[in-house]
Amino acid sequence: MVIKIDNSTVSDKSWGDVDKSAIWARLKKAIADGEPGAAQAVKEVYAAVKAQNNADLTESDLFGPHHEIVNDTVILNKAGVIAAAQAIAGARSKPSLTSQQLAQAKAHLRKHYKALKMTIPASLESVMLQEVMPAPSVKIEANTQNGRRKISIQGAMKADVETA
Repeated sequence: MVIKIDNSTVSDKSWGDVDKSAIWARLKKAIADGEPGAAQAVKEVYAAVKAQNNADLTESDLFGPHHEIVNDTVILNKAGVIAAAQAIAGARSKPSLTSQQLAQAKAHLRKHYKALKMTIPASLESVMLQEVMPAPSVKIEANTQNGRRKISIQGAMKADVETA
């Protein structure tokens, strides 16, 4: 079998009526059987994949399902997109995601909100710097050469400043 992705088909099925365990079971089988499209389907079905996308992947390594699988085709579920955005906002509890995973999940869901022409919720809009990149380590050195002071700052960017 081949799992296909069709983001142009949108389901209006209630998210509570979608069997999320069956979705995971189908994807897990596709991964185990080496089916073409399985890894891409996992990345599309879930807003965040927290571990390496291989046979060792577990359901707890995934966050924010928002698609259905119908006849081996991944389709978008509008209510699932909304539910995943609410989960990011902490609707039930704070998501267990690194700042990078959180930023990726937000970007993934924003893409769907835009495609669905829905207003993007504030919980997906706010991307703080620390969500994009970890705080840099900073090294500051000051020394005097030839009567001038030199200050070096190294971290995410490197800057040398000389004063007289």
